[in-house]
Amino acid sequence: MECGGAYLKLLTDSPSLNLTEFTDRTAYTIMFGPDKCGPEHKLHFILRHRCPATGNVEEKHARKPQVDLSAYFNDKRTHLYTLVVSSDNSFQVYIDQVLVNNGSLLEDLQPPVNPPPDADDSTDQKPADWDDREKIPDPKAVRPADWDESQSEFIDDAQASVPAGWLLDEPPTVPDTTAKKPADWDDDIDGAWQPAHIENPKCKTRPAAGHGLGRK
Repeated sequence: MECGGAYLKLLTDSPSLNLTEFTDRTAYTIMFGPDKCGPEHKLHFILRHRCPATGNVEEKHARKPQVDLSAYFNDKRTHLYTLVVSSDNSFQVYIDQVLVNNGSLLEDLQPPVNPPPDADDSTDQKPADWDDREKIPDPKAVRPADWDESQSEFIDDAQASVPAGWLLDEPPTVPDTTAKKPADWDDDIDGAWQPAHIENPKCKTRPAAGHGLGRK
């Protein structure tokens, strides 16, 4: 099966409900069950909720279970899918009596039944004199009289000297003489093989090597 599902729908009671004319558009309150379409494997739990403020009906979807659902679709075995909705507005989803999803009907569905306490004001507008810059130059700042822009930020320490034992002509790293060219190395494809570099053994008992900063 490339695309199909096995849903259980609890229909919404209304004067217009006619079971002899049931279609995919018939209003429901809860839809639950497995679904597969191509590589996608899902276990739906959808709650249709009417917003008391607007009167609009919205679909609220449970998050995807944190298990590999493909195994249940591909093992060619029968599985038991269970949805438990409790009076305290909690829900649990089980596969073969193993809990795979749970949460609150009011807070853990998307979008949530209970909206966040704060929301953006859709009528709010940015003031005409609003400045998006977080920081600006201080208009009262004055360059110090002894400020010299021709000088470098850092200079050589005139009191510094080469530490005793510094190997000025030795590189910090050298090729690993114990490395061997892999048997499957192809110079035409992989390029000329070169051994990896390791720390220069001569430097291990010395302050440092090469031109640069010594070790701390």
